[in-house]
Amino acid sequence: MAKGVVAYSISGATAGTKLREMIRALEIDVVNLNGKGEKVLDVFKLRDEVGAELKTLKEQGLNLKAEETRIETCDRILERQTPLIESELRKIGGLAGARKEFNPSEDKKYWFTDVPFYAAKAARRKNLLIALPIIIVVLAVLGYISITLWGPGNVKQRASATFKSGVSYLERRELDNAAREFQSAIRMQKTFGEAMTYLGVVYELQGNTAESSTILKEAQAVMKDRRKYLLTLGEAYRVAGEPDKAIETLTILVSNSPKYTEGYFARAAIYEATGKAQEAFDDYTKAAELAQASGLKKIYDESLLRLNFLKKTVQTGN
Repeated sequence: MAKGVVAYSISGATAGTKLREMIRALEIDVVNLNGKGEKVLDVFKLRDEVGAELKTLKEQGLNLKAEETRIETCDRILERQTPLIESELRKIGGLAGARKEFNPSEDKKYWFTDVPFYAAKAARRKNLLIALPIIIVVLAVLGYISITLWGPGNVKQRASATFKSGVSYLERRELDNAAREFQSAIRMQKTFGEAMTYLGVVYELQGNTAESSTILKEAQAVMKDRRKYLLTLGEAYRVAGEPDKAIETLTILVSNSPKYTEGYFARAAIYEATGKAQEAFDDYTKAAELAQASGLKKIYDESLLRLNFLKKTVQTGN
């Protein structure tokens, strides 16, 4: 049994209780891999135990469709997190090194997610080498057209591209690089409120409290709409891997603006990502109601989709 996982033997429990508790533990663990190092393998061991328990119960004739769906979701999350898993296990040679120690059977596909990951990575590298000369020519032509038609370049577009680069750095917690890109975007466009907000979060994470406070006040002044500012701040915290601060910020937003659809939708997404299914379900429900009333079709459709996905988890209470 994986270290730290609760004991599953419960007096009087139904046949499926043990499995559901194991799945719940797995659902929590698969979204909390960052910084675990080799303890990431505890999640794989737990997944093995879940599979064994599922097999045993199915042989007894139990209908476990809902549980199988939840397990498949966990497997997809593990697959998406292959780059992180490889990074955490780099000292032992990644999943390939782990397989040498644990020798999992090939039907346990979650132990082999690195194989298609590296194959796809190699294919992209090959395609890039083939396409590189063409890309260079295309970029040269586009650059010429841009200079010819619009002068030295559209400042707003260049600032936006630099901002997006900063967001990518922030997702990887490369704070110095992120700060540099956001500062550059602000120099290009002095009233770039989103860039100011993200820079304020970076400064906070770097421990520069005074600078963070100053730039965030400037961002609020520039953006004028406090709802938009808080929504942007919540998103910046989410990107930076600070879900608790993101939820705290978005809670302030919806408390002050209880009919602000985007606030509920953004908070629901963070609740879902952190395994808080009931809270996510409640917020998606509220977002769907407000979106329908205000004609925000995209948010309405996406909220219904996520509600359908969460329904089984909420109904089972796991």
